[in-house]
Formats: sequence, structure tokens, C-alpha cells
Amino acid sequence: MKKRKIFGKLLEERENNKIVIILGSRQVGKTTVLKAVYDSLSENNRLFLDLDVLENFEKISSYSNLINTLKLEGFEQNQKQMFYLFLDEFQRYEDLSMVMKNVYDNHKNIKIYASGSSSLKIREQIQESLAGRKHIYHLYPVDFEEFLWFKED
Repeated sequence: MKKRKIFGKLLEERENNKIVIILGSRQVGKTTVLKAVYDSLSENNRLFLDLDVLENFEKISSYSNLINTLKLEGFEQNQKQMFYLFLDEFQRYEDLSMVMKNVYDNHKNIKIYASGSSSLKIREQIQESLAGRKHIYHLYPVDFEEFLWFKED
């Protein structure tokens, strides 16, 4: 499978604990890119949650629920290696940015990648609650260069 241009930049982010947010319009490939980064990381110490599934939101609806969910997946408070959490469609839940802020502030060994809509409401929400804690990437439809990459196959 061919990777999007943004893939390398997202993978480089794995070493720091800043929250990575991928914003974009519907159907531009946010979930596909997020899953590609997930698949490229170690099979241990990672969790992918599709927040379109209500049960997944319940697992992370509060800071304590999220930490307990991660512990069930093998996370340990004092572990040296990074634990990677992937949240797809995070924009569906307004309070989730506060939970992500709490994780960032209290766990330097948890890295969050999140994807969501690029609506103005979401941008304002994350600008305010995650100030200084995030890197935002915008995913656009396939550009001409990417089109040529994909066409080669």
C-alpha cells in the first residue's frame, strides 16, 4: 500500500509525547493514515479506538476510565517505553480534549494520536484546551504528486 506524504511526519512524532491531531474533511483518508501509523509501531503498547463505537467512548469518557482501559491493555505507570493511544473520530465528544490534556500532563509515557473533523468548533476547542500540548496536521485530498505515486502501481 502506498503511504500519504503526511505519514513520515506522523511517524517521526512517535518519540515525543505531544498530542498529534490529524484534521481533515470527510473521506480524505484520516482513518487510513492513522491505522497506517498504528500498524507501523510495535505490536505491544498500543491501542486503537474507533470513537464511532459508543462502547469505545465509554472506555475513555473520563481520565480514570482511560487509564484503567490502558492498564487492561498492558500499560504500566512506570514503564520506560511509550504507550501509543490512537483515537479515531475524537471530535464527536466535546470533553475528550480535557481527558487528553490530563493524560498529557500526568503521563509522559503515553502518546496520543487523534483524528477528527476540521470544523471550526473542533479547532477552537483544541486550541483552547490543548494549548502547547499538541501538534496539528491537516490532511487534504490527494494532491497531484500523490496521485502520480498511486497511479504508478
